[in-house]
Amino acid sequence: MNIALVTPWFGKELAGGAERLAWDLAFGLRTRGHSTTVYSTCVESFASPWNKNTLKPGLSLVDELPVLRFPVGRVSSVSFRAVNRKLLAIERRSLKPGAPILDESETERFVRDNIGSSQLVAHLAERAKTYDAVLFLPYLYGTTLQAWRAVADRAAIVPCLHDEAYAYLEPVAEMMRGSAALFFNSSAEYELARRLYGPGIAPRSAVVGSGVALPGNGRLPRALAGKKFVLYIGRWDEGKNVTLLVDAFRRFRAIAPSSALHLVFAGAGSESQHFADENILGLGRVSDEERDGLLRSCSALLQPSVNESFSRSIMEAWACGRPVAVHSDCDVTAGVLAETAAGWQASDTAGWQGIYHEIDVAAPSELAALGARGETYVRENAAWERVFDRYEEHLSAMVARRDPSPPRGVRVTQLLERASYGDAETVFALQLDSLLRARGVQAEVLARAVAEEMRGVVRPAINGASGFRAVPTPSARHARAAAGVKPLDAAPFVDFERWNIAPDASLVAGLQDGRRNLLVVAPVAPQNRQLACVDLFARYLAFDPTARLSLVGPLLDGDYARSVQERIEALALEHRILMPGVVSQPALAAFYRTAQLFISLRESYPTGLSLLEAMAFDLPICALACEDARAVLGGSGILVTHLERPMEVAALWHLSIADTAFRATVLAGQRRRIAAISSERIAEEVVAAATGRKAPTHG
Repeated sequence: MNIALVTPWFGKELAGGAERLAWDLAFGLRTRGHSTTVYSTCVESFASPWNKNTLKPGLSLVDELPVLRFPVGRVSSVSFRAVNRKLLAIERRSLKPGAPILDESETERFVRDNIGSSQLVAHLAERAKTYDAVLFLPYLYGTTLQAWRAVADRAAIVPCLHDEAYAYLEPVAEMMRGSAALFFNSSAEYELARRLYGPGIAPRSAVVGSGVALPGNGRLPRALAGKKFVLYIGRWDEGKNVTLLVDAFRRFRAIAPSSALHLVFAGAGSESQHFADENILGLGRVSDEERDGLLRSCSALLQPSVNESFSRSIMEAWACGRPVAVHSDCDVTAGVLAETAAGWQASDTAGWQGIYHEIDVAAPSELAALGARGETYVRENAAWERVFDRYEEHLSAMVARRDPSPPRGVRVTQLLERASYGDAETVFALQLDSLLRARGVQAEVLARAVAEEMRGVVRPAINGASGFRAVPTPSARHARAAAGVKPLDAAPFVDFERWNIAPDASLVAGLQDGRRNLLVVAPVAPQNRQLACVDLFARYLAFDPTARLSLVGPLLDGDYARSVQERIEALALEHRILMPGVVSQPALAAFYRTAQLFISLRESYPTGLSLLEAMAFDLPICALACEDARAVLGGSGILVTHLERPMEVAALWHLSIADTAFRATVLAGQRRRIAAISSERIAEEVVAAATGRKAPTHG
């Protein structure tokens, strides 16, 4: 492949996870036989002035790798710093996915005055079609935010995403929704992206991982010879929570003054700190050989940052068989630690003090056993050979999506009795139509009756026209058989691309007001039991008095809808229950994305669409047990067999939301189910039926 890699600064000596990753990717892909060119700016490093060109523009060879550097333009650093300070001051707990955090002009200034180059964008746009893929990293700089649109159909973002204010900006969300592929360093990073940008990113996302080279034997600095120590590697940055390590260590030393344990910092800036404690050492920048020696000799590595998408130092410590300690509030590092059980996690000073104590009293064999678990994880997930295998696999898939090879002579027509907005069968047919078109298949949807809002999307099927004849539903099976058409049982699936949209911003902000949201999506009609839902919700409020219930769906039965509204008023729940009727797709996305529980008391599901969508949005589902629900959920979710004991059902709802372990178990089952329902498999089966060949078998 011919690949471009775009990053704000590039060099072997640069510190920082994204900088190291850019270097490793560029040379690794080149070593694998891909023609690779780096696009960067004339700014030397993150620490350099972003509006000062210190490196020579143009083409240069770095160890025979072509590097194109472009000058940064004249931008207002004052304007950028003002917006950046505002972003840094936003507390993480106040951030709401999908809700704006800056006004439009501030957002525009952040992107415009960020580090970037208009010449780089123009050159990339001019040569776009010469590249099979263009990798951008990391996500938050102007070199990515300004340039990705120029090559959107071949842009693969390697975001190195953190749960921080920058990630909540709308231009970032637009990029995540609009790029051709997203490559994540860890499963936890991908889960964060799903939470921030919705399930629409799923078809273009892949967890490719990031590799580490096995550290050498190294050389331990003379000052640490014979000493027992815990280690932090990285530049001295209070944003990385380094002071938390110091404060907790001092508390530990106060209750264990005879402990021989030392706290060691290795990284730029630590040498100038005045710790006033001989058991805390700041070594400053160390050589690679010393770094390897520190990793192999430490009792444990400490990583207190809450802003990590992949911690190279953690993987290197595990590669050396050393356990690690991480911050509980960092989804990525805490997630991988929970997966491996190769260390400890804590979120406050007392917790980190406890970790120091555990390390201090642990036998060497105990520490080695913890480290061995991490070593196994690195061997299976962070070996560069496997990482590059995954990059190649998913880059090839991206190219195939852009340039599909359509099956010859295949035309698929779907016939509906009626097409109307929000109708489950209409949505299902349009999803399949979109999926087939993306594979190069000639596809269309026809309906005997087409609602006004669907004209132009679905064509009327007229008797005698184009060789088609509308047949009443009971006769359809016989008509298909008479025509020699084999029946195709298209299993339920969810079209993630349908949700690759921005949610309604005002609604998504309003629904994230600190109250828990319970959601029902179904036409308001007797068979869907909204009345029973209202009565159960009244019981649920005993567990969660400020909760909100949203009954979303068309008011098909006017009398029944009035009965539901009257019951709401009789129970004085007008401010607790929303019944908006038919809503736009962005509004429906807002309801899904802000809910904590999806409820369904339906007795049948023609397509299972609402259950599938709830699973796609990662909502635990509590549904009335019926044959259709069992078929769609495939053993996942929570099925209620009867409603005779309403307080028990209400308690189950509360358990599904409030009990972290139970909720995690439910969601894990639903994730396995949604992963097994492959939209690609459905498309293959439809094409196979149209061509008369056998569909591929999937394991």
